[in-house]
Amino acid sequence: MRKDYNIALKDVERRYPWAEGEVKLVLINLTFNMGATRLAKFEKTLTHLRADEYDLAAGELLDSVYARQVPNRASRMAARIMGLK
Repeated sequence: MRKDYNIALKDVERRYPWAEGEVKLVLINLTFNMGATRLAKFEKTLTHLRADEYDLAAGELLDSVYARQVPNRASRMAARIMGLK
């Protein structure tokens, strides 16, 4: 598990060098759970996160197949994102 976390951490640091603090932790969590390639497809969510538009980022995350597949996990991640205000 620690190895997988470290892989997710390094991937986030490489792909999203702008991410800091809680945003970085959210991205690590999402990368750990869905994979870096799949997360990269959430272009609108990532754009909104980078612009500190947290409500919009959370909304984009919830409006996805991911959210329909794992609604509880997606809701928790969206709540964390909205809490970034």
